[in-house]
Amino acid sequence: METLFPTVEHRYCVKHIYNNFKVNHKGIELKSVLWRCAGTTSVREFKRGMEHLKSLDEEAWKYLTDIEPVQ
Repeated sequence: METLFPTVEHRYCVKHIYNNFKVNHKGIELKSVLWRCAGTTSVREFKRGMEHLKSLDEEAWKYLTDIEPVQ
């Protein structure tokens, strides 16, 4: 990909992130919040969703915030 698109950042797929996330962070509400965050269209909305996740499960929040947004 770098050869074809040298200026494009590599991003992670939320489906793959969720597959790893759910191993240690189970529950329909956590799943729902994660996917809601992934679908946000503004930084403000994303931060609000992440704060909600943190209030539900700080370890789940930490897991996601430790992931670098780009490679």
